[in-house]
Amino acid sequence: MDDHFDQSDHGWDEQEPIPPDLSGEHYQQKRDAMRILEAHNFMCIEKLGSGAFGDVYRMTGFCGQEVAVKIVSLEVIKQNEIEIWPKMSHPNIIPLLQYFSFTNPDVGVFVMPIYRDNLQNAALDGQFLRQSGALDYLKLWLNDSLCGLIYLHFNEACHLDIKADNILISQDYRAVICDFSCLACATKAIPRDDLGLPLMYRPPEACPSFGSGAEVDGKAFDLWAFGMMVLELFTNKALARAINSAGNWNRDIYPILFNILQEDVFKSFVLGIFSATGIADGQIKIVLNFIHTFLMPDQRNRWNAGKAIGHCFFSNCGKIGTGHDSALQTGKLRLS
Repeated sequence: MDDHFDQSDHGWDEQEPIPPDLSGEHYQQKRDAMRILEAHNFMCIEKLGSGAFGDVYRMTGFCGQEVAVKIVSLEVIKQNEIEIWPKMSHPNIIPLLQYFSFTNPDVGVFVMPIYRDNLQNAALDGQFLRQSGALDYLKLWLNDSLCGLIYLHFNEACHLDIKADNILISQDYRAVICDFSCLACATKAIPRDDLGLPLMYRPPEACPSFGSGAEVDGKAFDLWAFGMMVLELFTNKALARAINSAGNWNRDIYPILFNILQEDVFKSFVLGIFSATGIADGQIKIVLNFIHTFLMPDQRNRWNAGKAIGHCFFSNCGKIGTGHDSALQTGKLRLS
């Protein structure tokens, strides 16, 4: 693992571009940006997704190479994303290949490598989950995600929007953290307005019901979010499906979360997900214990990423390689 961000300057050379089928006044800005990108020899293949801060497209550029291009309004881009992200260098952090901005329209363009899929889609893929190695791959991807968090936190940065669709699966089947829209310095308390994630996934100290004076530690926020991500992966988003309101953490979230974390309830969810391949009771207890290390209401008691990487939950990760016998095939996430 690299210990520090690479402080060397990145040469953002040419301005590259592309266009999808957008219509309506609301999309005029992105449509204009697409025309500029196309003029710089980018070709749009498809729209990959939309988020709170921008849209992402699969495009060809760089002499025909496929890349992912995110187009974001300049007014919502934070300096940390364009100043800190380019300095990151770690195998579990998505690299920023190029950043440039336009005026008229006022947008920023982020160019990144293209990836196979995201962790959210993998965890919901029934065909993938029916295979005998699915659990080991999920553990590998969570291990990779923690390695990325270790790197961020060591460098006094915090992600603030850790969730399964912000974890990508690379072409060599490793997990990579993406989307640094909420990236912040971890050496000071984080204003609530700078946090990502819906209220139901936030730790108690980050919810409005705990008062405006409550301080949010960015690293502790990331670790709670990581625990919530693991919980949702192993329960098929049970919390999201059970919560109708998230205005008050103690009233609306804690009782439902507490119930899901009971061993019998948790076990029933996990057995449902791995019904085709089965999962031992002992392994279910280990998964539940692993989740508990992050979901501590008192942020001072949460395990940090470095400690969590040594949890027995990851005991089989080293057995997974990238050779033909253990690789995932293209298309659906299938184990060969």
